[in-house]
Amino acid sequence: MDYSMECARGRAEAAHDLAAICKTGNMPLLVQKIRAAAANETGFGVGYLYALAERAAQ
Repeated sequence: MDYSMECARGRAEAAHDLAAICKTGNMPLLVQKIRAAAANETGFGVGYLYALAERAAQ
């Protein structure tokens, strides 16, 4: 898998996680996912964090 595909996968998982957390209110799970993404040095981590930042900026 190349870097851009990893970024896309990270963005997609972030969107899925945000939708699930909005329904459940399980913020500790979101924090856990953010910490894992921050430690991930692949495109997945970058895409995940970028998607969250983009959503926060809206």
